[in-house]
Amino acid sequence: MAVPHLCVKYGSRQTGSSAKDHFKYICRLQANAKDDLVFVSHQNYPAWGNNPIDFYQAADLYERANARLYREIVVALPRELSQESQLKLITKWAESELGKSHPYTIAVHSPLALDGKPNAHAHIMFSDRTLDGVEREPKQFFKRANRKNPELGGAAKDVDWKRKQKVVELRQSWEKAHNLALEQAGISKEAAISMKSLKDQGIDRVPEPKLGVRQSAMLRQGRENNNTRLVKALREVRNMEASLGGIQKEIDSTIRDLAKTVVRDSSLFIPANEIKSEVRSRKLDLYEKLREIESQRYKLGLLHTADGGVYQKSSDQKVNQKRAEVEKRFSTLNQQLATTKKFEKNLRLLGEIPIAIKKGKPLADEKSLCDRPGFLQKVKEAKQQLKRLELSNQIQLQRDPPPSAPFT
Repeated sequence: MAVPHLCVKYGSRQTGSSAKDHFKYICRLQANAKDDLVFVSHQNYPAWGNNPIDFYQAADLYERANARLYREIVVALPRELSQESQLKLITKWAESELGKSHPYTIAVHSPLALDGKPNAHAHIMFSDRTLDGVEREPKQFFKRANRKNPELGGAAKDVDWKRKQKVVELRQSWEKAHNLALEQAGISKEAAISMKSLKDQGIDRVPEPKLGVRQSAMLRQGRENNNTRLVKALREVRNMEASLGGIQKEIDSTIRDLAKTVVRDSSLFIPANEIKSEVRSRKLDLYEKLREIESQRYKLGLLHTADGGVYQKSSDQKVNQKRAEVEKRFSTLNQQLATTKKFEKNLRLLGEIPIAIKKGKPLADEKSLCDRPGFLQKVKEAKQQLKRLELSNQIQLQRDPPPSAPFT
């Protein structure tokens, strides 16, 4: 299953880091390098740094003493995608985040995970210095920037990468790109990831601690410490949850049925005639409100015409605004009246048939019906029954016409 993992790291002299050594590590250029590199791509390096090793060696030499030598994004790639699709996803996403202004390298590793399947992940190593089109020698490139005269200073650093919110934005961007790639590949939405924390997702589950290279090796060899024991236990629980997927679906179905029962138990069954009385009262209230609105319309200059009504022309903005408000209210009341009259007519057809109404809701409002489709079906059946009765009466009259009045 896809793993929602993305972290941002950096290297500095203060932490004892070397940009050149880290570059060689992610590109597997050391003498004892692992054989798990599947893809490397170098983008946007200056002419003198076409060999990225030279670029990062210059960073080690010329960056300021307290400067960050490089930044790095490490992200897990979805197992559900083919290797070709994984590479397409990460190259497109890296370009969208770093564009043409940052020198960067993508290195994709695909070692075997503890379950024996590939654990593809990408290292995106980059400089937060931006390319501005000015040609600089290595030493000048890593100098402090000169805002007034850029050609005299070094390449400016992108301060956007210093913001704490930047990591959150990257996580959101990766989640969107990751899930879109799965969707385009026709993979089930169940494989989609969320980059939010378990707490933010409302999931009550212990997060799995990150195991380093040494602890992962310990787990493979059967040796344990507190971290490896916790990871092993959590993975066993997840496997059990996965195997219980079918049972969970049955449980969900049962819960839905229970929810329907709760809805049914939270309703009242009231004869249609009683509801009709409330609806009639509401209809009379609406007529009263419409009469009041009609009075306001005339006061605002409404004139009767052959085509209905029209207002006298007015250049007063307040008057025109008031007219618009009154007309909107007039239209709303007419719509409510039409709906209420139709509801009353339907209830008249049903007589004493009990109708399910939501508890605590107004009887006169059709939205209070628990089952509107069921209500309309009852109305339809009542109309059909009424037609059959009328047809039966017509046939009876044809068979037995009433006696003619005697002549006097």
